[in-house]
Amino acid sequence: MLKKVCRRHLAAGLVQALLLMLALPVSAGEGVVIRAADKMILDRISLHKQNYVLPFTYRDGQGDISQSELIFQFSAKLQAFMPNLYAAYTQTSFWQFLDTDNSSPFRETNYNPEIFYHLTPDRNRWGDWGAYIGVEHESNGQSLPSSRSWDRFYFWPYWNSSEGEYSLKLWLRRPEENKDSPDDTEGDDNPDIENYLGYCEFYFYRFKNKGRSFSGMLRGNTATSKGAIQLDYSWPLTQQNTYFFARLFGGYGESLIDYNERVLRLSFGFEFR
Repeated sequence: MLKKVCRRHLAAGLVQALLLMLALPVSAGEGVVIRAADKMILDRISLHKQNYVLPFTYRDGQGDISQSELIFQFSAKLQAFMPNLYAAYTQTSFWQFLDTDNSSPFRETNYNPEIFYHLTPDRNRWGDWGAYIGVEHESNGQSLPSSRSWDRFYFWPYWNSSEGEYSLKLWLRRPEENKDSPDDTEGDDNPDIENYLGYCEFYFYRFKNKGRSFSGMLRGNTATSKGAIQLDYSWPLTQQNTYFFARLFGGYGESLIDYNERVLRLSFGFEFR
């Protein structure tokens, strides 16, 4: 019960931070209180994707200060309208906090809202499985020529076992018209993004002793031989729901701005669940 309350408060805190960014009215009382819907909305909020802060990172292949960046991600979902229907939001930022000569800029921020339905069959003949069916938008909010965006419809089945979870995210991109010229604000900002990010991602999550976990992601396009691999390892700290977190990423698509650049990065920090 304590873990459930902590997770709910953490998710609510993430949503509160988002509402503050949007300048919507919020107030703080016992725990975290959202004035607009009070406890009814709070009960419907939960964590979505990974939430982490990675202050120690090293990216290979660059000769400037961007070799070291602080990366953070927060993600939460809200049960909407009916059971198993959710609205979610994830934001990932790459902050060059050591580049004080240029006012420590944010090199890139990716915004990822989505709506999905969680399919949970009543009769699972093949074990504990389900699927997410949804639509998502991802963009970086920048102006040309650095603007990146795409919309996807996805089907994301998963299967749970006593030792972990395995899932395969399949997507179909919503087509966009080609640009008449590179500086045209209308049309596709990244028409070749599927050459590098492909059409699917495989995820695995393995439980270890004493709360430790090993997880990862594999992504690729067999036609172009482009893709990425991501490996994560975490183990709990003394503080509730806080984990030391290590990540190794290699390949394409770490962020939208450099989806077509090969990146090798090692990161250390903290994950919150």
